[in-house]
Amino acid sequence: MYKLTIALPCYNLERTLKTSIESVLSQEGGDSVEVLVVDNSSTDNSVEIAKEYEKQYPNVKCICNETNIGPDRNFLKCLEIAEGQYVLMLGDDILMNGILPKIMACLAEDPDFMFLNYSPLLKLNPVETGKTYVDFNNATGPYIPKDIDELFEKIGHRMTFLSSLVFKKERFDAIPHDVRESYINTFFLQTHLAMLTLKGSKKNIILRDNCVAAGANLGCGYDFYNVWFEQYRKLLFETGAEIGVSKEVSEKLWKNQNSTIRAIFYFRWKVKASKNWDKKYLRNLKGYPWLRFKAIFAAYLPRFLLPLVMVVRAVYKKLKRIKRKK
Repeated sequence: MYKLTIALPCYNLERTLKTSIESVLSQEGGDSVEVLVVDNSSTDNSVEIAKEYEKQYPNVKCICNETNIGPDRNFLKCLEIAEGQYVLMLGDDILMNGILPKIMACLAEDPDFMFLNYSPLLKLNPVETGKTYVDFNNATGPYIPKDIDELFEKIGHRMTFLSSLVFKKERFDAIPHDVRESYINTFFLQTHLAMLTLKGSKKNIILRDNCVAAGANLGCGYDFYNVWFEQYRKLLFETGAEIGVSKEVSEKLWKNQNSTIRAIFYFRWKVKASKNWDKKYLRNLKGYPWLRFKAIFAAYLPRFLLPLVMVVRAVYKKLKRIKRKK
């Protein structure tokens, strides 16, 4: 049995698939983990790329779905058929060079769950990244939160990033099938399931190093208000409550959605379909006046003013950085 499966749920990833696979295989210990590509009926050359690696490497396996079963069901399939004691779904992202031995060293401690810090991918060839999204003041190595509240306070909404979540397979397998299915099309299936594996957990690890380079999400093919003001609310206050996250921590994370507000400005500017997002979900912000004000301002600002807001924000952030340096 493998200690770790690195699964790549794949749909039309020919541009990045080779780099993602190589980012695992080229590392020390890359031949000792299962590399599992589960292709969701791609229409490009993704399968051909994966099959070539399968021929060359005994630890690489390519599974092809006959039809597109949707991203969430493909994520589930990755978790269900993985042979490793732990499973990381890398998606279309890249494992940073030299990080695999550190991950394996953490897994040797038998954690119930592990979170991998990550950064934005700025350039693909060669790989170039920005700063890590979760700031630990330049500290690296494993960090063990004292309880589940501290875990969530440290990583916040970054818990929703697929390629940061390392599942313990036996804890995932204990989740009933009907419960797994209930999170289909919530856009946070992976996080609901990861959170459920935390219930009653004794030891969880945050690896503070820059572990994963995350490809930029330049599109938004979903109703942003539904996802972040309805589904995210359920994630925090329903699944969070079920696994023992305190209401105080959930409230804190709910109120601190500055990145969500920034994303509204950006996606409304870049994505024409944003005009169809359902503003009824803003009602969930009642009782949170400052968050509600910022969200309504971002949602109703005339579209032609959005570029100006983005420029003003960029200048403001630059001035703040200059002031801090002084």
